[in-house]
Amino acid sequence: MKSNWKNLQDLLFFQEGPGVRKNQFKHTGVKLLNVGNINDKKLNLDTTSIFISEEEAFGKYSHFLVEDGDLLICCSGIVVDNFHNKIVFAEEKHLPLCLNTSTMRFRTLNEDILNIKYFYYFLMTRLFKEQLQKLITGSAQLNFGPSHIKKIFMPIVKLEEQKQIAKTLDKAQELIDLRKESIAKLDELAKSMFIDMFGDPVSNEKGWDIEKLDDITTKIGSGSTPKGGKDSYKSEGISLIRSLNIHDNKFKYKDLAFIDDVQAKGLSNVIVEKNDVLLNITGASVCRCAIVPEDVLPARVNQHVAIIRTDENVNSKYLMHLFISNYKDKLMHIATAGGATREALTKENIQNLEIPLPSIDLQNKFAQIIEKIEEQKSLYEQELEKLEDNFQALLQQSFGE
Repeated sequence: MKSNWKNLQDLLFFQEGPGVRKNQFKHTGVKLLNVGNINDKKLNLDTTSIFISEEEAFGKYSHFLVEDGDLLICCSGIVVDNFHNKIVFAEEKHLPLCLNTSTMRFRTLNEDILNIKYFYYFLMTRLFKEQLQKLITGSAQLNFGPSHIKKIFMPIVKLEEQKQIAKTLDKAQELIDLRKESIAKLDELAKSMFIDMFGDPVSNEKGWDIEKLDDITTKIGSGSTPKGGKDSYKSEGISLIRSLNIHDNKFKYKDLAFIDDVQAKGLSNVIVEKNDVLLNITGASVCRCAIVPEDVLPARVNQHVAIIRTDENVNSKYLMHLFISNYKDKLMHIATAGGATREALTKENIQNLEIPLPSIDLQNKFAQIIEKIEEQKSLYEQELEKLEDNFQALLQQSFGE
């Protein structure tokens, strides 16, 4: 594949949104695009409720109004590894919509030279990210604007070749989206099974006995970070589970930390055991919950994660699914009570949680059903990993990485 490298400002119109002030925000009018609206390559305007008046939108901000087909990206506060998920095309159904600071839009200047979908995929490449990171200061987060984009170059091939590359990557992405949809449906099935068998856990519509968590557990506690923090972590050893590893009904192995025997001895009061329920208790990820995978053991937890070990009356799968059901709203209310500046659940909060407790036989029956669902989910996740690896290989091949 022969290509010429061209500067982005010679190929594209691009623009960052204005710095609209809080005193301009309205409850109705024209939606103001926010970084939080773009996730997983999708645009969901329901995640925020910030508007500006129609008078301002169609007046002094009219040149910032998004058009059908604009390529939108987030350009501030984005973790580098997640940037590819913060890119999306605007559609007619999203309009009217106004750009805001930390968001940018792109349009090709000449469709006979650059296919915008080809550029869309270029933004996901290492070629783009590496150039960008050399231009910006800071950290693991991307914070950039038009002045940085003006200094970036991209490989340009013949237009028909661009279209074919985009088409191939579209098909690969479609397979990924379908597999993600299948996984999401299994998650919804698990939630539906919980409600069918146990009812709403908040209203306790089925009238189960209510028990305080402290009375039906053998351990509730969190750990700490070894002296020296991240610099003290090892490349192998005993797992140190942190909040970034815990997601709802999912353990993420990426960035799993390790400590040595001496450090682990200092955390001997938070040894993680098979079937322990792990609950995030501080920060933005508060109330996320999962069961520890056996292949992570031996393990400890840091101060942001609580171990909840159930007694013989509670199946840990029941408890975990309880925590990620609509009961989670109750947990979040507790974590954010009192006007605290940082979300947190204390050990006492957890001990005093009152939960509905069906018979252990019914809990075990639920766990057996869930295990079948999770077996299928695991197969889908393995397939998804292969599809994503294939996409990355195609991306590298397409842009000569």
